[in-house]
Amino acid sequence: MTQCKANFDYKGDAEGCIYLKIGDILTNIEKHENGWYMGKSMSTGKVGFFPGSYVTTYTDSEPVKTLTSWKPLPLKIITANSSQNDSRVVHESAEGHSSDITMKECTGDIRKEIPPRPPLPARVKWKNISSERTANGETPSANKEKENKKHKPLELLDKLSLSKEILTQTGRKLFLTEKDQNRTLKGIFGVITGVFLGGLIFLVLRYSFGYSDLEAGIIVAIVTVLISVGLALSMLFRCVVALVIPNLFTGTGRAVILSIIFGFMLSHTVRNIKVNMEEVATKSMSCISDLALNEARYLQGQLEKPLNQAKEYIIKQKNVLNQLHDEMVNVTLEVRKGLAIMAKDIKNIIDTVDSVQKDCFKRTSALNICYAECVKIT
Repeated sequence: MTQCKANFDYKGDAEGCIYLKIGDILTNIEKHENGWYMGKSMSTGKVGFFPGSYVTTYTDSEPVKTLTSWKPLPLKIITANSSQNDSRVVHESAEGHSSDITMKECTGDIRKEIPPRPPLPARVKWKNISSERTANGETPSANKEKENKKHKPLELLDKLSLSKEILTQTGRKLFLTEKDQNRTLKGIFGVITGVFLGGLIFLVLRYSFGYSDLEAGIIVAIVTVLISVGLALSMLFRCVVALVIPNLFTGTGRAVILSIIFGFMLSHTVRNIKVNMEEVATKSMSCISDLALNEARYLQGQLEKPLNQAKEYIIKQKNVLNQLHDEMVNVTLEVRKGLAIMAKDIKNIIDTVDSVQKDCFKRTSALNICYAECVKIT
């Protein structure tokens, strides 16, 4: 087949197809699968694909007849990334079968006329909507996941900044406000702090001093209630507790910490010695165990001295704070009294000035009368 004639108009919307008008002559016809042909239009000079149902053969020796009686499905041309970078033609038949034809099978002239397309990453099955790909090779769901991943760090930063702002405002309300402000928040914070300290005391009593769960629970319940109520209601109690932490960094505080550590070390050592002596020694060594027990008690008494000193120091600090408070109250009263006396003196001065002014007016009026009489005489 060398020539054919267009019987119908064909818009050529698909990529790689040519536009046909009724009466156009096509040359260099080549047949492809599923009713598609390739040829060159004499009117436009373009080379491309067209459906065989739109044209008929055009020769002097053969009668005019239609190339095919059915209309093929739309044609699409894509390119695939391969080692040869071959351009491929992809189309579908009525049964959904897809095929591809390399452009190397066409003539060199026809291949030169078809413009190259940007390569796509893979061939597409058009009926599988879930595997539909965009121009960058990603599915819409994958693009959506990427956008969500891009927004996740921004959402995390917003949450962190919001948490930081909330913590900053809470700290200001707790520590940078007046005594009568935010009492509810301070009370809640005091209760939470008391419960936390109670938990620490329970752990110390249970695992360091060997108290049972019931004994430690009773002690901790009483102490926790007292601490929570004190921290929630008393500003003075909160100040005393707040002063304990800085005192731990002083010489006395370091001595207390070292004493506690030394006490823990000795308590375990003495306990081990006692257990070993009870298991190994005979009754004749009971005096030695008593001696060790007495030594432990003596060491315990010695270790209690720094704690008592720290307690006395805290009490002294409390007394100093109370004394400063009383002094400030006294100074305020003295200032008020002085201001009252000053106001009274100022009032007296004003009254004196008014009386002097009145006397001056009286004398001035008398002088004016004398002056008038003198004028009359003269």
